[in-house]
Amino acid sequence: MFESISVIIPVRNREKLIGPCLDYWFEAARSVTNRGVFVEIVVADDASTDGTPQVVAEKAASGTVPVRQVTLDSRQGPARARNAALERASGQLVVFVDSDVIVSP
Repeated sequence: MFESISVIIPVRNREKLIGPCLDYWFEAARSVTNRGVFVEIVVADDASTDGTPQVVAEKAASGTVPVRQVTLDSRQGPARARNAALERASGQLVVFVDSDVIVSP
């Protein structure tokens, strides 16, 4: 069993989708956090030009697991965003998921 999990979500201009995505991850994480596993979400923002960073910040402030936001200064693509988040992830297990994926608990 892993002691910690990092969920990495690359995002660019997903103001309408990232909130529900994070809400579902908060819910899905409950079953493992209840067993003592640390879960963090690392959102890698690929230089969004809409309200995506603000939505992530609002969700992070009220979330049930820690959310860390990594921001790229210029658009570099989802692969670079994932790699930037991976450099900051602390989990023993790393899960990559796209920002338009809704996970059922």
